[in-house]
Amino acid sequence: MDWPDRELSRRDFLKIMGAGAAAALIPGCISMGARHPVRIDGSGTVYPLAMFVARRFHDEYPDPVEISLGTSGTGGGFSKFAEGETHFNNASRPITQSELERCKQNDIEPIEFTLTYDGIVVVVNKNADWVDHITLDQLNNIWKPEGYAEKWIEVNPEWPERKFELYGPTAASGTFDYFTESVVGKRGSSRRYSGFENHNYNVQAVRQQKYSMAYFGFRYYYNNKEHLKALPVDAGDGPVEPNFDTILTGEYQPLRRPVYTYVNRDSLKQKQVRDFLKFYIQTTASEDVQQVGYVAGGEELEKHNLEKLNQILEELGVE
Repeated sequence: MDWPDRELSRRDFLKIMGAGAAAALIPGCISMGARHPVRIDGSGTVYPLAMFVARRFHDEYPDPVEISLGTSGTGGGFSKFAEGETHFNNASRPITQSELERCKQNDIEPIEFTLTYDGIVVVVNKNADWVDHITLDQLNNIWKPEGYAEKWIEVNPEWPERKFELYGPTAASGTFDYFTESVVGKRGSSRRYSGFENHNYNVQAVRQQKYSMAYFGFRYYYNNKEHLKALPVDAGDGPVEPNFDTILTGEYQPLRRPVYTYVNRDSLKQKQVRDFLKFYIQTTASEDVQQVGYVAGGEELEKHNLEKLNQILEELGVE
């Protein structure tokens, strides 16, 4: 397996206590004090969505509750989830068989809920005026692990004779897994590049370097679109721009993907966990999430998720 040149993981926690308390980010330490906290980790792509929902939950939930929200990447989060350290793992790809086996060894039964849909956006510097779209073959030529293009001109003779400066998520990220499988053809297979789990660092790197390229979830582009240039992707039927509509309809292929949360089935016996999950499902279905750059899951997905949740709660004998 090929890995990014360097990796940076950042863990932040959201502490939400009491009806009158303000939500606060607690970097570098675990929130303490609540008898029954809700513990969430996982995908950096899903993290801002979970933060948005957690703040709403704080404002609307009648009982005091503490939410510990971290971001270790999809894979890193599943490692913690499998050890019983968290109630939820947010994921930008489905759980793998090996991750399922690790959960099973510890008597943890992960239940999958599709929250909404996301697009992986390929971005370049705002001043990269030589490129206005990119094909899948060109992306493969840039990101494949061997025989890759070192310079822009090697991909297109009309592009500059300058080296690529490449950025993206770390190898623990579900975005890394999905992008490499979709573009290179093999999950986890990539040339070396500078990898950061916090996608805001990738945004800043592309803003500052004219000959750079990066990929990350749509939300990070949407919230920085005045400073970045998104490349429409041509998968064979012409370039398709990433936006709310093309992601929701599935037109933006092959870089459109579902995003998930996984909950430990046994954790749903705890009232605060099942209350948060229900709120999570309902909030991500609404167009309110577009405020933070996410596609709304919609009524049909919400209905499916709530029916699934209610069936599980009935089996557990709780409401």
